[in-house]
Amino acid sequence: MALKPRWATKEGNPLKINVIWLQSVVLTLLATFALLGGCSSEETPGQAPPVAETVTMPMTPIGPPMAKVRESSRYRSGGAVASLGGDVEYRFDFDADGASMITGYQAADSADTMWTVSGTYSVRSQARSVTTGAVSDWSAALSVGVGTVPRTEIIRIRNRWWVNKVEMARDIDFQDGIPDTLPYGSWITVYYQGVDSTFDAANCTDLVNKCWSYQMRHDWASARDPNSFGQVPWAPPSGGVDTDAASVIDTMSMNVGTVDYTIFARAFDFFNVSDPMPAEVQLVGNIPPTLDSFSIENHDGTTISDGDTIDWDWWAPADSGYVVKTPEAWWSKTFYFVIRASGRDDPAEKDVAGGMSWQYQFEKSPNSGIFEGFGRANAWVDGVTTESLQDTHTFVALVPVPDTAGDSLFNNLPAWSNLSYDFTMVARDLPTGSVFNQYVIYDGNRVLTASYNSDKLAATDGGGFTFYLRLRR
Repeated sequence: MALKPRWATKEGNPLKINVIWLQSVVLTLLATFALLGGCSSEETPGQAPPVAETVTMPMTPIGPPMAKVRESSRYRSGGAVASLGGDVEYRFDFDADGASMITGYQAADSADTMWTVSGTYSVRSQARSVTTGAVSDWSAALSVGVGTVPRTEIIRIRNRWWVNKVEMARDIDFQDGIPDTLPYGSWITVYYQGVDSTFDAANCTDLVNKCWSYQMRHDWASARDPNSFGQVPWAPPSGGVDTDAASVIDTMSMNVGTVDYTIFARAFDFFNVSDPMPAEVQLVGNIPPTLDSFSIENHDGTTISDGDTIDWDWWAPADSGYVVKTPEAWWSKTFYFVIRASGRDDPAEKDVAGGMSWQYQFEKSPNSGIFEGFGRANAWVDGVTTESLQDTHTFVALVPVPDTAGDSLFNNLPAWSNLSYDFTMVARDLPTGSVFNQYVIYDGNRVLTASYNSDKLAATDGGGFTFYLRLRR
């Protein structure tokens, strides 16, 4: 008995299927399925599905391309944007292998790190949405060389000065973060040495000097005059020099003026590669003087202090007389007061400073900005000795002989009379016209690097009080 195919009719004839009809049925079913929203029970028919948040890639981190071993370095990224407008936070990978040295997420777009082994590292960052937790791709990486370049260390600074022609010396504590103030005219010697990477050191066969050479330079500025500053270029200009072939430690010396210094030293290794982050130290030149006293004394011997009055009485002048100025005769009456001050320089500077100078002013109070020219006011002046000032301001009144009561004067009083004044006195520890020559000594060479009027930048000390100046009868 012959078997029938499953699709055969009972008569044994094959069943004919209409393919076009079958395709239309399938398309109709698919369209109906789509109108019903597919198989999701959460979506409402006619609504688009929710959009997932995205976060753009942060920018390549910015920071030092070279770093020292075991010293902190800071790197910054940022620039990532969340598509739904929320805040983003960042994390950093300081080894860029996706597993080690990865920080936690934080709101700040910067982070600090410290490598303990020299080598070449890649720093990258990643951003995350604070709202949804969506993360960005990792940023492009910044390559950082760690410990593959020489380092420089300033290890000692020796300061020398003279008191009564006797040399004095001390080591400066420059590692406490507070710049030391050094005597004007003194000298410093800076000691420094190089620290090499293991790879570079292995190539140097000089076991004594370790193939080191060095350069030095300094910047200077003045807190007393913000417009005074300068930069002295690297010395020697041709490259590193070895000032002591028998030691890894080298030195340079320079004298100290009336400015603030930032001193740099950088080492060159066996490959003549220099330290990209030179060692530096900050120092302050010129110890301030001390203003011991200042006063005004009226011609009658009265010492004027804060709140007092200089009383010039027409009937009690310091001096009076009869003056003939053809064709008229005049009565002359003289009044005066004396400006005194005393101070002292620091003992460590007296041998080279050469004395002090002074500036006093009389400003119409309160804070008028109008200054009277009593005596030698408003200019820097030298004193009667190296540590004292004595100036006199004199007023001579002339009236016609018949005017014995001074009516012609009191009917037209001078503009400076019967007013309050703010008196200030400033002491400076250099005489006027002082000039300082800045020298640097390295490898036996004494080089003049700058010359300036040091009195204009010298340290000062000052004080003042308010008084009243009265002309009466």
